[in-house]
Amino acid sequence: MVKKSLIERIDEIENLEDITSSVFNALSVPHINPREVWETMPYLKYDLSNEVALYIGDKDFRHNVYNSVNKDVLKRVYYGIRSTDMNKVPLEFLEKLTNWEKVYFFRGRWKKRNPDLSEPLLILTARHMDIGLDMLHEDHFVRKAKRKYKSSKKFPESDSVREDCSRIIENYQNQILEPRLPEKKPKPVPHIQSLF
Repeated sequence: MVKKSLIERIDEIENLEDITSSVFNALSVPHINPREVWETMPYLKYDLSNEVALYIGDKDFRHNVYNSVNKDVLKRVYYGIRSTDMNKVPLEFLEKLTNWEKVYFFRGRWKKRNPDLSEPLLILTARHMDIGLDMLHEDHFVRKAKRKYKSSKKFPESDSVREDCSRIIENYQNQILEPRLPEKKPKPVPHIQSLF
């Protein structure tokens, strides 16, 4: 079965206005300060991957997260989850994202402190996932450059997510930024008497 595009999946949401409002409310809460809540944070990577999988909604996914994302990088996904009022995020919205898209979304949430809540839900989601994917790669490659990590990393579904998000954002920007040419009014026909 071919995976539907993000546009198609978001368009399938019934009651889109209510869902959008709920997601915006969930993203309106202030970010946590990890230093202030360190006692409630998972310490071991195993516990951290369990927590991320729990919020993403798939316990079996914890093995994928555990094996694919390093602890320091995964912490920022968890901070994004904790900086979102998960009680307000509708299940209908989360069900439209794949597990990896949720990871990218919440990593983007941690980076994007003040999202533009005037944008449509599709654009907001695409921006968060795009930024989240960028930041996961940056987190990993900065640590690799510092010789903390040895391997290069390609995150699951990253190519298709990047392509989807780029297309959505680009189309939206083209619609918004498209110069609006003034309507051409027909030239008035000179009065016949003025010609003589």
